[in-house]
Amino acid sequence: MATVQDQLISIPGKHGAPPTLLKNGKVTTLDSPLEPGDNLNVERGTNGKAATVSIRELVDDLPDLTLIINGVEKHFKAKFFLNGKIKAPDTLVNDRDHVTISQNETLQDLLIALNISEKFKPCYITVNKETWVYQKHIPIIYINNQQKNLSDKINYKDTIDWNVNPPKQQIIDLLSSRQIKVRTNITVFFNEKPLTLEKPLVEVYQDNQLLQLDDELLTHDHLTLITHKAQPFILQDAFLLVDLTIDSLSGKQLIINKNGEQATFSSPLNNGDKIELAIQ
Repeated sequence: MATVQDQLISIPGKHGAPPTLLKNGKVTTLDSPLEPGDNLNVERGTNGKAATVSIRELVDDLPDLTLIINGVEKHFKAKFFLNGKIKAPDTLVNDRDHVTISQNETLQDLLIALNISEKFKPCYITVNKETWVYQKHIPIIYINNQQKNLSDKINYKDTIDWNVNPPKQQIIDLLSSRQIKVRTNITVFFNEKPLTLEKPLVEVYQDNQLLQLDDELLTHDHLTLITHKAQPFILQDAFLLVDLTIDSLSGKQLIINKNGEQATFSSPLNNGDKIELAIQ
């Protein structure tokens, strides 16, 4: 008997043959009469043969699993295990052996078979010695145009799709997933032209090196996050973005107005303020 997919199956063997009794060279029996001078010989019998059968002969014919993956037809063969070890279908099965058959049954099985399961796992990032889990990068998988989970079943001829070229994940994506505001900004008008002013609210370091928010995010990164309180904008912040040559102002008067009133470099700025610069 062998176990196939948790079911006991009988494996037929071959019976042995009993010894043969010969009298004067002819087959006889134990109750045949004997006469003086008879010559008796006994030929050894044959042992029975142990039950042997291949995996292929034991299991039903399993067709390849055919799937359409991102527009490409792919075929997946079943895997056979004998006593826990993967074997070829022609491997012989002995008495008391255990045979199991494995085929891709779920999306998770499929990703493992394709050696891409890591791309569909969460990122684990250490931030200020605390582990953050990031999952926004995981592509959404569709079966027959319906969004599915990794535990969902797959069937013959299913059409399976996902984004094979997802965008690079950046540090700012991690912070945004935690609703952490990374900058504050306002828009003012400088001589009637819109001008956006920004101030950072965070700093991110790795190994004491300041990172940019658009740097790539990698799993198992160890980051240090420093947050800042929002600081008010002043008129001087606008001049950091304006191309103004001081040398050209020699002997001239610089007049700055904010919303029609005279202002200084330290005057506070709010969203929508109108700044006018005149040189006399």
